[in-house]
Amino acid sequence: MQSLPSLSGKSGSSNLQIWYRIENIQDWLRRPMSYHSVEGRYRVAILIGAERIREDAANAFLKLLEEPGKQSVFILITDRADHLLPTILSRCQQIRFDPLESEDIALAMQHRGAPPALAMMLARMSGGSVRRAIALAGNEDLLSTREDVVTFLRKSFQGRGDTVVALVDHMARPGREAVKFQLGILLGILRDLMLLQHTGPSELIVNLDQLDTLQRFAANLPDARIDDMIEAVEQTLFLTERNVSVRLALIALSRSLQASMRGHGTRSLAQDLAAG
Repeated sequence: MQSLPSLSGKSGSSNLQIWYRIENIQDWLRRPMSYHSVEGRYRVAILIGAERIREDAANAFLKLLEEPGKQSVFILITDRADHLLPTILSRCQQIRFDPLESEDIALAMQHRGAPPALAMMLARMSGGSVRRAIALAGNEDLLSTREDVVTFLRKSFQGRGDTVVALVDHMARPGREAVKFQLGILLGILRDLMLLQHTGPSELIVNLDQLDTLQRFAANLPDARIDDMIEAVEQTLFLTERNVSVRLALIALSRSLQASMRGHGTRSLAQDLAAG
């Protein structure tokens, strides 16, 4: 079995965006899959993070799918199937794995020694993945990172440029992967706020231990356009996946969040960055 290296990198340690390139397809797939099987009946290749495949590499991989060779199996793992070429998707049998229930993940985390309240918070932050919940539990910076994100939200509302820039520099320093992690936490907070804004306290709240803070925020900013805030964060995540300066993207995000929290419409992040 040939398993291609994971492209996730070490969280918070890399400023590089890693993609499957055409030479990777040649070295990791085409050549190994041409060897005769020593054991077993099939040659199996697992492509982890298949959405991170460049277009030229995708076209090279497509040729493998069209002429796979005898007893060859390719397994593509992705949580963004919409990012794959339609021609690749059309040649695959899609098998969907639905997220696990939060209660089941929380129970698993309690078996690993997490207190009940923390276990449920990790479960709801995990997006239905036990592996992600375990990774979050092992992240010593999780709570301090969330504190930075809450501070970023608060300082963005206040709109003090010097304070925001200093905080952005602090958040961007660990690298691009760390910024993506911070933005993911921010999305969780904003979705909690949307639940509070529309339904009140709910069993779906992720940041349970911050409920008082979230309720005060929702009460003090009744005109906040949280759906616009979520869209701005998702745009920033998209830009962070590209070759955009994460520092400039976070500064643009801060301006967008400030306007949305005050009930004003905003331009897209790309327009804001282009305008400087």
